[in-house]
Amino acid sequence: MMTLHGRIFSEGEQYVSHCHELNISTAGSTVQEAMERTFEMIEFYLQAAEKKGLLAEVLQHVSPGAEVDKAAGLRFHTHFTIEGEVAIR
Repeated sequence: MMTLHGRIFSEGEQYVSHCHELNISTAGSTVQEAMERTFEMIEFYLQAAEKKGLLAEVLQHVSPGAEVDKAAGLRFHTHFTIEGEVAIR
């Protein structure tokens, strides 16, 4: 399992969610929507890397020493910081 970090911040009327390790950003009209979109993009990114045979390389970049465990599937743990006065709706 790998741990990913990110932050959510407001930008105008949108909330932007950014995953640092994979450099993935999404936006939504609520904090929850922005986070859910980020999780979907992370899953898509990791599945695409696996299909292209690059998953091991991505894991090494994100979590040095990590190994691909096919039985465990693609699992990740996230820590997101919500910046400013953002209300979760």
